[in-house]
Amino acid sequence: MGAHVVILGAALLASPPDTLPVYADSATARLVARAIERHAAQDTTVSDYRAQLRYRVSFGLGRSRWELVPTAAVEEQQISVAWQRPNDLQVEVIGRRARSRSEGMDLSSIFDRPWFIPRGVGDSIRVFGADFPERGALHPLAAEGPDWYRYAIVDSLRVTDPGGRQLDLVALRVLPRRSGLALIAGKLWLDRATAEVDAALSRLFTYAAWADKHDGAVHGVPFRGVTLAMNEPVGVVGIAAPEDAPLLGFVSLVAPAIATGNTVVVVPSQAHPLVATDFYGLLETSDVPGGVVNIVTGEKEALARILAEHLDVDGLWFCGSVAGARDVEEASGGNMKRTWIVSPRDWFDAARSEGREFLRRATEVKNIWIPYGE
Repeated sequence: MGAHVVILGAALLASPPDTLPVYADSATARLVARAIERHAAQDTTVSDYRAQLRYRVSFGLGRSRWELVPTAAVEEQQISVAWQRPNDLQVEVIGRRARSRSEGMDLSSIFDRPWFIPRGVGDSIRVFGADFPERGALHPLAAEGPDWYRYAIVDSLRVTDPGGRQLDLVALRVLPRRSGLALIAGKLWLDRATAEVDAALSRLFTYAAWADKHDGAVHGVPFRGVTLAMNEPVGVVGIAAPEDAPLLGFVSLVAPAIATGNTVVVVPSQAHPLVATDFYGLLETSDVPGGVVNIVTGEKEALARILAEHLDVDGLWFCGSVAGARDVEEASGGNMKRTWIVSPRDWFDAARSEGREFLRRATEVKNIWIPYGE
């Protein structure tokens, strides 16, 4: 999980926390909770060390692009970098010298950002300078972070690493809730894909727990008898999975369907189908019987229409465009298939993306009337 801080602030005196919410919304709360868990679990092979850095900066002024331009000013600095377990990173300027050909012209390097190693070095950041305290700042993903910081998801970004792999990053804004000996303010960029795997695992555990708990009910009726309402599986459910959060969206729809006894035919994210096919490798090594989960990759809306027209498919859940949803509804009308047009949602938000709504869509209610005498 990579992260970096781009803006730095500091507070000097401790005070009670403000009354504003710690998290901007529930999605932010879950993202921070997962990030804190991952941060705490990271190990490091870094031991105590000390290094010396020395650099030289110069510049010159001249008219011609090609002529030799004399140096106008130059600066040299020597810096000590020291790391000591468990969490003490120090950067200290040992010496500096600068010279200039003109009076009033000088070079000066200013360290206006914290030195921050985002992986496996513990829970503090130390900065040196006249404006900052010498004590290490509390890391935003430390276990005590929510006691001192506020968090909000403010941006997202897709980048490509040198190996050609695409990474989806989420920007988390961090602001202090109260003043303290040393706090930071700025943005953390979190790897959303890693967070998505964690959320998908959590969702699988949720529906594994629900598998034997989505019970029916006993209804009173206006005569001598009772009615048993039994939840039964729909049968074969076709699923057109969402494009955003391709793994988490896939799991969020497949898990409740199979937990309630259905078999599924799934069309995964058209842009990221390999996420689902890799997941199928996990199913092959698990106790899920063969044929329960069937994955068909391809053009999603065309395959969804085929599923809607198929007489052996009993229900269809569709995530996609408005035109695709209209096509699915029209195609399923001829066989009276149960359809569910899944509205766009944040699949990280458990309040909207898991629970009884999904279990209800995956079952049908059979009423059994039981009369009795005096």
